Amino acid sequence: IGLILRLISIALTAFLLLHFFRHTMHELAHTAYRSPWKSLGIGLAGMIIIPVGALLLLVSVVGSYVALIVGAWFAMAFLITWILGAIFAGNLLMMWFKKAATLTLTWPGAVLGIVALFALRMVPFIGWMICLGLTLIIFGALLQTIRHQIATIHMRRAG
Repeated sequence: IGLILRLISIALTAFLLLHFFRHTMHELAHTAYRSPWKSLGIGLAGMIIIPVGALLLLVSVVGSYVALIVGAWFAMAFLITWILGAIFAGNLLMMWFKKAATLTLTWPGAVLGIVALFALRMVPFIGWMICLGLTLIIFGALLQTIRHQIATIHMRRAG
């Protein structure tokens, strides 16, 4: 029953993300799709640099509040990255099954991704490595999307 409740919880979160953050989700998915290797590298660098930077800020005492904010953001981003990865992977599978030319994000695709990633995580080592790679790609795409949105906001204010 715990697994079913967890699946329902993740599916509900995926639905809310697709419903309320549709534009951002599309931007993130297309970033991951267009440049997976770049996203993988940025994701790997982010997974190392952000916690180390937060730890250094925490030790410096002066940056302790910033460190706590960065640490909280990192924890939230890490939790949500798995759900974003499931949405991306499921819709990528749907695109391949339908032989579609473009990646579109749909609710059935998200559910397919959630089930597929749960199943893939049960495969020792290879499944874990695929899930880790996907997580790093999505985290890198998330960092790129956030950077792009911040730059867009600054351009609007300047112009």
